[in-house]
Amino acid sequence: MMRRSLGLTAMAVLSLALGIGATIAIFSVIYALALRPLPVERPEQLVEVARADEVNLHSYPQWKLFRDRQDIFSDIFAYNYFDTAFNVGPANQQQEVSGLYVSGSYFRALGVPAVLGRILQPSDDQPGAPPVCVLGYRLWRRLYSQSRNILGRTILLNGNEFQIVGVAPRSFFGLDIGSMAEIFMPFEAERTYKDYQLLYGRQTPSFDDPYGSILSFVGRLKPGASLSQVHAGLQVLTPEIYRILPPRSDENSGRSVVPRSFLARPMANGTSDNWLRNLDVMLLLIAMAVVALVIACANLGNLLLARGAKRRSEIATRLTLGASRWRL
Repeated sequence: MMRRSLGLTAMAVLSLALGIGATIAIFSVIYALALRPLPVERPEQLVEVARADEVNLHSYPQWKLFRDRQDIFSDIFAYNYFDTAFNVGPANQQQEVSGLYVSGSYFRALGVPAVLGRILQPSDDQPGAPPVCVLGYRLWRRLYSQSRNILGRTILLNGNEFQIVGVAPRSFFGLDIGSMAEIFMPFEAERTYKDYQLLYGRQTPSFDDPYGSILSFVGRLKPGASLSQVHAGLQVLTPEIYRILPPRSDENSGRSVVPRSFLARPMANGTSDNWLRNLDVMLLLIAMAVVALVIACANLGNLLLARGAKRRSEIATRLTLGASRWRL
């Protein structure tokens, strides 16, 4: 019957193919941006440490105190929240790349090895340490054609020299969905060069500003630990940290602001733009996928109804000759 109606069969297959293809495409976007686990070791153990307003932004002095005094996580790291744009190469051959300043424990805590050379280490993030960097896989391929002789060579970033010590895996892009960090450098290099970018028309806060919120904290849960235990530990640690930091005053009233506690939330799927966290947007994408599939099914149903109407006389003849409705 399908061979006898090639036009109808082709239209039916095309309708279903378009509907299923559109549904898969929309779901693939949802999966890539919100559902896919990070390409790191045991991503379900990762927890981001946010403020009480649910924003994971902290200062560098807070990071040093948190790192040295916490015993809540098996490992912890920080990275600058804002992607930094760097001009790579000499002045006459510069190209812009996206990079991150990270703590020395960044790759170790994530369980991300180097495909060439080594990862950044805590010793690289100490005062007086030589400025080093780890290249992203795409940058390694684009600038050096995946040459294995780049270790120990220097790369110019905004006119500052960094020694290349390793290359990150091809699948690793950082923690922020929708961005692609191509080079990673230790915090201490940022403090040495003070290479602060302009963000939204103004300069980002200094690393030495006790309340310059530019870093994000992420910890790895200890084996068997739960989020409730982490929350309890953070309630104890918060006053200890803010007791050491200078008091912060409200710009409007001039009164001292009492700091609120930290909170923890899972981040196995990484971070993304705020619109991806909006449930309404996710429901809209899912509704689009459902509508695409329903339209495809409705088109196919109309085709079959048209075909059935065309065969009314044939079906009547078959019924007259004794064919059962089940057979038809």
